[in-house]
Amino acid sequence: LNLRHASSADLVQLVRDGTLDITFATAADERYDDLLTVPLVRSLLVVVSRTDDEWSGRDTVALATVAEREQAGFPVGWGVRTLVDGAMRSAGLEPSVNLEVNDSETLLDIVESGLGVAIVPEGIVRLRPNLRTITISTGSWYWTIGTHVVAPEPVNPAARALWTMLRS
Repeated sequence: LNLRHASSADLVQLVRDGTLDITFATAADERYDDLLTVPLVRSLLVVVSRTDDEWSGRDTVALATVAEREQAGFPVGWGVRTLVDGAMRSAGLEPSVNLEVNDSETLLDIVESGLGVAIVPEGIVRLRPNLRTITISTGSWYWTIGTHVVAPEPVNPAARALWTMLRS
């Protein structure tokens, strides 16, 4: 078993070139002709802020309003960042991440410390009592984690067994 920490785009490429047999990464909206994907987890994108933030009384916020705040986020190429940038562009906004990190815990630490807000999958915020989620009022976007393999199935017997289990 080898574990790689990389962007979704890089992980998909590592499966394509045979470096990895199977990967767990953000499932892209596009279909890959050479890969099979099984969606595993789906979570709504939400804005996250501190419980005592100036937005503490809000249940919803427009993307244009989020764009006016300091934002923490993931690097370009990471699955959530790709979704957030796409959501911003669909609203006619230019994406802007002021505080960029490559892991969820550090991202939530930044928000918890009051340095900005973030747009993240709702599922990663649940265990943080000092953070609250705010629904985006100008659209809905979902982050999906999937497992990806090269069609028709992994060559490696262990990866093939995992793939079979995940498909069921």
